[in-house]
Amino acid sequence: MARAYRPQDDDKREEAKEPPPRAAPGTADVLALQQSAGNAAVSRMMASGNGGATLARWTDLGEESWKIPSFTKREMRVFTGTKSEWSGILDNLDDEDEYEARLWGFLEVANDPGIVGRKQPPPLISDDAAKVQYVNTVKRVPNEAEKLAFLEALYEKAGDLDLWHGGTWEGGPFVGYADKDLAQFIIDNQSLYLIAVSNAGHAVGGEGVKAVSDQGGKAATMAMITNAGATAHKGVDLVLSANQKEGQARETAHSQAMELIRNSGRTIRHALEAHDDRVTFQQDVVGAVFDHVWDLVPGGGLITSAGKAALKFGLGRALKEAQKDDGPKDQAENINSEFVATCNGLVQSGSIKSADAQDAINGFEAVRR
Repeated sequence: MARAYRPQDDDKREEAKEPPPRAAPGTADVLALQQSAGNAAVSRMMASGNGGATLARWTDLGEESWKIPSFTKREMRVFTGTKSEWSGILDNLDDEDEYEARLWGFLEVANDPGIVGRKQPPPLISDDAAKVQYVNTVKRVPNEAEKLAFLEALYEKAGDLDLWHGGTWEGGPFVGYADKDLAQFIIDNQSLYLIAVSNAGHAVGGEGVKAVSDQGGKAATMAMITNAGATAHKGVDLVLSANQKEGQARETAHSQAMELIRNSGRTIRHALEAHDDRVTFQQDVVGAVFDHVWDLVPGGGLITSAGKAALKFGLGRALKEAQKDDGPKDQAENINSEFVATCNGLVQSGSIKSADAQDAINGFEAVRR
């Protein structure tokens, strides 16, 4: 599903495929404008033809736009980019202008594929497309490789990540929908990143996770923990399936399953440490997140339907227990205790063998401190 994760090779591979940019007239003026007006303003200027060559090689998937009478026109363009392109803007994405220039459309369409090909504006805008001059040219939804490129840039930016939380002069009305968009994207797609890192045998970087939690706000933090919890529970199924294989196939599958559980645990721990507050989870969506992640993460399939139901119930119980304490260590301990109880319960019900359960438990416990 996800392409092989090679964090040190990505930029080299991209550079090798792309010719060096041509020098544009007035380059010094462009650099001066970047410093004074920000990258978003310069990118729009260059894209409109007022300055020669474009500054970045983004893929434009189309736009959705409308104009409400007596208000200015709203245009949501949908871009996808490489890891390096996303990384180039994630260190300065703390106001509405910057957010809407690149990230808004990407997140909105990834979260709501129904936007593609829509002929009528959203009901909250109008029920009359002509009246609001509604236009929709969005060609497709970002694919998994494009989603992964964004996640790699987001989670590996670490201390250089600058979103719309964490600064005195940052924020504004747009934060309400930016928080919602980012949190929904994370809860749906974070597993892609955890899979890619784990399959490559790497550990998720703690500073990167903490930065996303800090800069993305509480909604993003809760999404990170919910998705990681669901991914860890899916990991139990992967361990069971891996242990049924033989030879090198077993060793590889077992290693990847164990690292996925560990990286899920690391994500939970680091997100809780960065948030350092009482956590709250929407219990009514936990089951849907579990089902989505179960299908998103490839492999497995040997656990019984009763075992799967027990894992789903265990995730909800773990997140509910986490809400009972204020401190991140106690919250992580509560999640861990419920994970242990769920795995041991699967053994007692005959859904998995003790060796499978202990593998999963040991992996999850190893990273909680």
